[in-house]
Amino acid sequence: MSLGELEPLLDQVCIYHRLQGRRRKPLKHRREDSLRVLVFMHGQADVYIAQRHYHAQRGACFIIGPEIACTCSARSEHEKHQRLELDIPIGFIQSCTQLHDDMDMLCQIVDEFRVPLNNRQTNELLERCERLEHQRLDAVTESHSALARFHHLSGILLLIHAAWSEQTSPKVDAVHPLVKRALDYIDRELMNPNLRLNDCAESIACTPTYLSRIFRAELGSGFKEYVLKKRMALAKHALRNGATVTDACYDSGFNDYANFVKRFAQRCGMSPGRFRAAHIPLR
Repeated sequence: MSLGELEPLLDQVCIYHRLQGRRRKPLKHRREDSLRVLVFMHGQADVYIAQRHYHAQRGACFIIGPEIACTCSARSEHEKHQRLELDIPIGFIQSCTQLHDDMDMLCQIVDEFRVPLNNRQTNELLERCERLEHQRLDAVTESHSALARFHHLSGILLLIHAAWSEQTSPKVDAVHPLVKRALDYIDRELMNPNLRLNDCAESIACTPTYLSRIFRAELGSGFKEYVLKKRMALAKHALRNGATVTDACYDSGFNDYANFVKRFAQRCGMSPGRFRAAHIPLR
């Protein structure tokens, strides 16, 4: 997608600054085609998303799907909380997944996603949002404004993704020894369409039930989901480098073309053919 095609999406980005007391209020000005990012800056708050309740303070970051109910309130009668809200069009996020591996997890948000930001990450995100606001008002030319806004908005998404990766990526030296051996087995057998939990468990001398339990406990996702994520990353890399959709499918361990196309579209928001076409001009 070219910068000119992205410009209408950039024009839909909205930033709101909220200072709220104890009274519980829903989020305002929601768009059906955008994700809402909440970043808490000061004070403590109660956040209610659908049927879930969270405590939030500085550095708490939530990304909320388009039609999910969310309300916030300060935790104390005598103290207000301050937060920043950022609306990002889903179409823009999908374009970023074409440029950066694994960011398709943002496109899969259907209800809510949360990640804590450290102080440095919080400051950087708020600074980028401030620059994003200024670019809308102080641009020298429209093309300069679009380029700068793209830079800051994609930087915000990358920062959130990096924080999420730090939280969820397995620390190989710290994981259970059997899980580490399972990860090595997956890396060796990833392109084998017959890769199965039972075979992996047999190769490391444990039962499938036990491996499944400790795998999820250590990595936060099941065996099949982990394998699928690895294969999708491999397929996207192949498509970016000019492989045909068929070659990308079978060379990344899928043995069912129709299922590959369906899963790819679900995760990336576009077909593998369209994904490939978007990257060929960039080579």
